[in-house]
Amino acid sequence: MKFLLLTIIILKNIFVFFLNIKEKLYIQKHSKNIPENFKDVLDESKFSISNSYNIEKLNFSNISLIFSQTILLIFIFSPLLNLFSSYFDKLNTIYILKSLSFFSFLIIISTLFSLPFDFYFHFKIEKKYGFLKYKISGWLKDKLKELLINLVLTNIFVLVLIGIVGKNFYFSPLKILGITIIFVFLLVLFTFIVPIILIPFMYKTEKLKDEKLMSKIKELIEKSGYTFDGVYVIRESEKSTHSNAMFTGIGIKKRVILFDNLLSKFSEDEILGVVAHEIGHGKLAHIKKFLILNIVAIFLFIIASFSILSNDYIYKIFSVPLNSFTGIFLLSILTSELILYFFNPLLNSISRRFEFEADNFSKNLMKDKTPIIKALKKLAFEELSSINVDPVYEFFYYSHPTLEKRILNLQKD
Repeated sequence: MKFLLLTIIILKNIFVFFLNIKEKLYIQKHSKNIPENFKDVLDESKFSISNSYNIEKLNFSNISLIFSQTILLIFIFSPLLNLFSSYFDKLNTIYILKSLSFFSFLIIISTLFSLPFDFYFHFKIEKKYGFLKYKISGWLKDKLKELLINLVLTNIFVLVLIGIVGKNFYFSPLKILGITIIFVFLLVLFTFIVPIILIPFMYKTEKLKDEKLMSKIKELIEKSGYTFDGVYVIRESEKSTHSNAMFTGIGIKKRVILFDNLLSKFSEDEILGVVAHEIGHGKLAHIKKFLILNIVAIFLFIIASFSILSNDYIYKIFSVPLNSFTGIFLLSILTSELILYFFNPLLNSISRRFEFEADNFSKNLMKDKTPIIKALKKLAFEELSSINVDPVYEFFYYSHPTLEKRILNLQKD
């Protein structure tokens, strides 16, 4: 059974590698084919740079995949996992602290392994194509912040789960219900409230100073039936040249968050088109629908966890101590490797449909399709977005439709 699991995971990684190569070859094959809708913003030189950027990212993805998966498979399918989990199982402290220490150490080690790759991506690839504004000190500071957030959020979930389960799993409908209720509460909290806290923690923010633009954004929000809660600007230009926008808040009280790069690179009507798109996600209940999907997934995962970990089968396969934190780790890894990867295309297909709907909402709210179309074209130019995308690669990985498909959808009467 252990060999079978190893074989399946390796085959899955070969498939990932194959898709990256397939996408690279597709970009190269269409390297001269600038779609008609982008000929007014992309010349051959800019299109060539865009293709090179996306190919370099694919090459980097394959290298990092080989490294990370090799380390993971060695750890799981060798005696290292047994030695590691046994060490924490034998610590002379209360069980909940053993569990928190186990996962915290894993997160720290994983972060350390990923740092060289993250550094290379930012200071080699992103810098080469003009996106990087980071200083090394700022990058390290953000990595520490991300590590802290990861530790806090993971330990909250572990604290809840282990606190209810105890040292060993046994099937209990009452425990399943209790964990599900708490996790759903935390999920709602993290979806609607935590971003308001985390954004100022990760970025320098300030209120939008452009009164004219703020007034027009306020009009769009109130026209959509929400209460205006301000427009805030993230100073992303200190880190990169990338642009983004967000629409967040609790209940009907909503605020808009804009990257300062969006303000400096996009025209007023383009910004309003983007904001209207983000409002569309809220008005069309896309966040709530994904929240419901996540709640169902959490409930099913908890039931599966109790069903599988209530006996010692999985522990025997990997020759590890019979304790809940080792079981949770194994199940989470195997789930992400073997189930979630092939489940993601379904979620991405739903997300792509939501993006079309939000684009249409923007067109209707603005009473004009031009602003959002211009914004999408500007994204292709400024972000070096991949224009010609292999259909299979898009099916597996793209949460957004290609820019070409989005524009064609908006051009429909």
